[in-house]
Amino acid sequence: MAYLGNTPTKVPLSSSDLNDSIITSAKIVDGTIALADLSATGTKNSTTFLRGDNTFATVVSGILQVKKTLITSTISTTCSNSGYTDVSGLSVSITPTSSSSEILILGMINSSSVTSTNDRIRYKLLRGSTDIAVPTSIGSRQSSIIAVEYDTDGFEPSNQSLVWWDSPATTSSTTYKFQVTTNTASSVTAYINRSPNDADNVDNARTVSSIVAIEISNSIL
Repeated sequence: MAYLGNTPTKVPLSSSDLNDSIITSAKIVDGTIALADLSATGTKNSTTFLRGDNTFATVVSGILQVKKTLITSTISTTCSNSGYTDVSGLSVSITPTSSSSEILILGMINSSSVTSTNDRIRYKLLRGSTDIAVPTSIGSRQSSIIAVEYDTDGFEPSNQSLVWWDSPATTSSTTYKFQVTTNTASSVTAYINRSPNDADNVDNARTVSSIVAIEISNSIL
């Protein structure tokens, strides 16, 4: 390019020489903008993502861990209305990763009792020694999360399911378990995974039971 007089001194362009919005995204070569060039706040690395509010955030999984106990054998527990008795084996332990986590308890119990029109069995759910599923206005009634009617023919266990939400507020190992009682003063046997009869023939059923503890992050609730 020809000039009149002396050749002008070359001066690099600066941001002040460019009008706002003069460079469109079509003029930017793909892959040339580094993370350090972004104004977004937060930690910028391979484990985070850019949110719509221009903030880098960590992907949070709602479910942090799952613990389970599957019962395929039978359990027999003798109880009376004088108190509640632990059901051996029907428990699950979990160690929360955060004291703010919530624990979702899922349970499926196949249970039966003796074939008496007067005998009924009731299960309650505990965290350690603390009853965590307590109805209001109990009065003289028995507190329970599962109630099982007597078995009229002695052949079939009754399937009961439960869902309970707990806030243990701890990072220590925590055990969720079941206790059982009955409405009568005399001893009654509560059965898991079998009928009271339990004869080895097609008239009787054998079943399975389970209890599951799921730690869920409080940040998604």
